[in-house]
Amino acid sequence: ARTAVRLGASEVTVIYRRTEQEITALSEEIAQAKEEGIRFMMLTSPRAFLGDGLEASGAVARIQCLKNKLGPPDSSGRPGPIPVEGSEFYVDTDTVILAVGQTTDTPGLGELQISGGTIQADSLTLQTSIPGVFAGGDAVSGPGLLIEAVGAGKRAAESIKRYLDGVDLHQGRSLSVPEDQIAEYEGLRVRKARRSQVPLRPVTERGRDFQEVQLVLSDDAARNEAERCLGCSACCECRECEKVCGPRAIFHDMVDEVLDLEVGSVILSPGFEVFDPLHKGEYGFGHLPNVLTSIQFERMLSASGPYQGHVVRPSDHQEPQRIAFIQCVGSRDCATGSEYCSVVCCMQATKQAVIAKQHIPGLQTTIFYLDIRAFGKDFDEYYERAREEYGVQYVRGAVSSVKEVSSTGHLRLRYHTDEGFVVQDFDLVVLSLGFRPPSAAARIAERAGIELNEYGYPATDPMLPVSSSREGVFCIRRLLRSKGHP
Repeated sequence: ARTAVRLGASEVTVIYRRTEQEITALSEEIAQAKEEGIRFMMLTSPRAFLGDGLEASGAVARIQCLKNKLGPPDSSGRPGPIPVEGSEFYVDTDTVILAVGQTTDTPGLGELQISGGTIQADSLTLQTSIPGVFAGGDAVSGPGLLIEAVGAGKRAAESIKRYLDGVDLHQGRSLSVPEDQIAEYEGLRVRKARRSQVPLRPVTERGRDFQEVQLVLSDDAARNEAERCLGCSACCECRECEKVCGPRAIFHDMVDEVLDLEVGSVILSPGFEVFDPLHKGEYGFGHLPNVLTSIQFERMLSASGPYQGHVVRPSDHQEPQRIAFIQCVGSRDCATGSEYCSVVCCMQATKQAVIAKQHIPGLQTTIFYLDIRAFGKDFDEYYERAREEYGVQYVRGAVSSVKEVSSTGHLRLRYHTDEGFVVQDFDLVVLSLGFRPPSAAARIAERAGIELNEYGYPATDPMLPVSSSREGVFCIRRLLRSKGHP
């Protein structure tokens, strides 16, 4: 129908025997066809094509049609059309295009079991009623997608190999993936956002030629769409990582190997975990796009990061003029079970504020803190430079809420100081996340035979800060506690 419009037809009508809910066409294609002036006549069936009465021309002039009503489901699983008696009417036309269906060409298939016009085959192995004969694609499933036929071909190839090798066709195979092999997905970490809509050519233009109707996403829309990715980290076994890894450190075929090593000591350094900011809902992380974590902001500042080092608001990719850093998110907080200081957050926020000001001239950065912990080699000197040389503002106060101003997209912070409650707007908010022991710390401690303290860190002697409760086992960096670097 849309091709007919482009070939010059002044009026195009699609006659369909069911309703729009049952039509086997994409909803967006139907909507675009309607925009181009195509008329859909639903619950209608053609009964006869009538000529113009001129024997010489033999041209069609009218279609005799019947109205339908929906009845019980037919063999397709959809409600079957039932003609309404006495509902005949006529549609004037000069051209008729018949949309014919498709079916499997079953004659000549011999003794294969056929049902409903398709070859009957095992849904997993695709073996037919004749051992050693396999079938897949539309001939088995009926009309489907190309990728479905590709998948069927892959399953059939595996079955054929097993058949030739004399191996059971079903053993160890399944159409579904076991739950323990599915990458874990913490849905609450994903900010819900609408799908970016692909722009279309104007209706006045696209009906005149056969150029692509759908255009491409803008750079900003493409970035927003990419940010909707769930990041499930599931491997599709494309093995491209093996090809591009320079040191040749990736081997998909590598199997587990158990080694027994004799050593004089063991050093435990399994890393750390950051606090989940979703547990602090008052800060809006997860549903306010301009609230970032300190880890995310670090990536934004990086020249190799997603923004090539440009500091922008994720919501509109505009440079912010005011950035707020909220300290101790998940640290020194009895409510979250993290009563200790994570050590690095104050200097991390100071460094990020200075770098952000270097990227954007005139940028105002404000760090909301409980206490500044700037102990370490030259840390206090760097803190003073940030204040005096770069103009980073430090406000001692507890932020109670972050809310978005709908008219501007600004973030309104409400915080408490010695003078009382204050309300202030910012363009971007960075949450300085605290750190905690890795979830595997208890398991590691049990295997290593060491004790943990009340916070889940290894118990150590203050005078021997890296020695654990077991001689010869030492703990460094994040497993012991957070460490800062000068």
